[in-house]
Amino acid sequence: MMLYILVEGNDDERFMNRIVIPELKCERNSVQIFKYRNHRNKKVTSLVKSITRMGDKYIFIGDYNKCVCYSQVKLRIKRKYKIIDEKLSFVAKMEIESWYCAGLSDAEQNKYKIRKRNTENINKEEFNRCVSRAGYDSRIQYMSDLLENYKIEVAKKKNNSFKYFIDKIGIFICKI
Repeated sequence: MMLYILVEGNDDERFMNRIVIPELKCERNSVQIFKYRNHRNKKVTSLVKSITRMGDKYIFIGDYNKCVCYSQVKLRIKRKYKIIDEKLSFVAKMEIESWYCAGLSDAEQNKYKIRKRNTENINKEEFNRCVSRAGYDSRIQYMSDLLENYKIEVAKKKNNSFKYFIDKIGIFICKI
């Protein structure tokens, strides 16, 4: 059985590869990431239909962005990409960068100049300020360093959308 994780872009892919996929891999599952941001809606819709027809599973990851609530984000994703099962859509509030910051102890957050203990509302702009404050020239290097010290159990305490995702995906994977 193949599990497809549909993500917006490179930052999401990096996070999934380093943090999530190692938690999901088991003998009966293969995991494939697909970045949907640079593809036409029609191609993404076609991929989701193909995955469903083959009997494989998918998970769709999106950002909260400027929506009012999680339901609105899921509805937007469902309409835009014709997602069949919105229970398989997960939303990072505010954006994936908030998940990057969540897995660090308070001391590590201080080291990386992350000022919010609850990372739920960190967006790209706030994240980029952390990169600068920490003295990094490369955003990608900063992200990689955050992931080196990442602890899933810490992240679940500091970011509700990440906790929801990890808890749900664990249940989901067990059903495959």
